[in-house]
Amino acid sequence: MGKHLKKLRESLHLTQSAVGHQVGISQQVISRIECDIDTITKEQLLLLADFYNVSTDYILERTQMKQTCCSWQPGWKAEQDCHTLIQAFNLLNADQQDMVWTVISKFLEQEARQK
Repeated sequence: MGKHLKKLRESLHLTQSAVGHQVGISQQVISRIECDIDTITKEQLLLLADFYNVSTDYILERTQMKQTCCSWQPGWKAEQDCHTLIQAFNLLNADQQDMVWTVISKFLEQEARQK
């Protein structure tokens, strides 16, 4: 878990002290969490997930996706649309799923080039 938090912090070029100051956690506690010495509390988990704008599952290493699909597009009818999309994707065979990921990757590359 600590490795995800450390990567997030370093990607923003922040010190442990700076993150701690922003979320109200001491630098020592941030360090101990990043080194997997201390167990993160629920409150700390929520504070850090909000601060880094990632899912708690990402911090807990339950997924490699930083955000849930429902948070990608705030205008969606949130859980219902997200659930429907996942159900449809799961009905596809492996080759079809690969094709979907290829298309999504192309769109993301195009979007990144436009920025």
